[in-house]
Amino acid sequence: MTNKEILEKPFLNNQDIVKILRCSPSKASRIKGLIVDELAKRGRIAVTTDIPTKLFIELMNLDIA
Repeated sequence: MTNKEILEKPFLNNQDIVKILRCSPSKASRIKGLIVDELAKRGRIAVTTDIPTKLFIELMNLDIA
């Protein structure tokens, strides 16, 4: 699966983050934790262990155009 295909998914898991950012699984877990914290600040709750792709793109300042 290409990065573009991954970013088209509504939610991302650790493996997706590792592939997109080319980072370690532990770094991906820390990033997910930051995003879950941001969701909480916005009054939202993560129902699954996956994170919203849209918020990931926003917080990582990814230019996907």
